[in-house]
Amino acid sequence: PTSKSECTAERAYRITEGRCVFASGSPFNDVALKISGMEVHFQPGQCNNSYIFPGMGLAITLCQIRPVLQELFVIAAECLADQVEEKDLNVGRVFPPLKNIRNVSLAIAVRVAEYAYSKGLCNRKPQPEDIELYLSKKMYDPNYIPCMPEVYDWPPGVIDTISSEL
Repeated sequence: PTSKSECTAERAYRITEGRCVFASGSPFNDVALKISGMEVHFQPGQCNNSYIFPGMGLAITLCQIRPVLQELFVIAAECLADQVEEKDLNVGRVFPPLKNIRNVSLAIAVRVAEYAYSKGLCNRKPQPEDIELYLSKKMYDPNYIPCMPEVYDWPPGVIDTISSEL
C-alpha cells in the first residue's frame, strides 16, 4: 500500500530535481514541481505484474507453451518497453497508461507466442497463420453484451390492454 512506501514520488522527483526514473508497486498521484523556475508535471509509474502477466497468460495458455522459460519474460519486458511512447517518457512514465492494457497485453502475447513458436516451445499445432488475429479473437472481453434488445416491441394492442386494466 501507498502508506507503506519507503519513498514517495514527490520526494523522489524533488530530491533529484526531476532527474529520476520513478516507478512503485503502489499508485501515486501526479506531481507538479517548479524546477529551474518552470513548472514540470510528472506521472509516476506503477510497476506491478498487471502489465506482463495478462499477455504472458494469454500466449502460454492458447499456444500451450511448455516449458515456460525465463527468456519469455525478457521478451515480454522488451515488448512492454516498446509500448511506452515519447509522450509518456516526457512526463516521467516508465509504462504505457493502464487504459491501454488490452492492447499492451495483446502485443506482449503476440511477441511471446512468435518467439515461442520460433523456438519450438508451443504444443498447439499447427501454428496459426495470423497469431495476432488468433490471440485477439480468444481474448476475454469485459464489456457486457445485453441478451435482450434495449427496446422490446410489444405486439399491437398489448399496451392498450395493460393501460385499460390499470
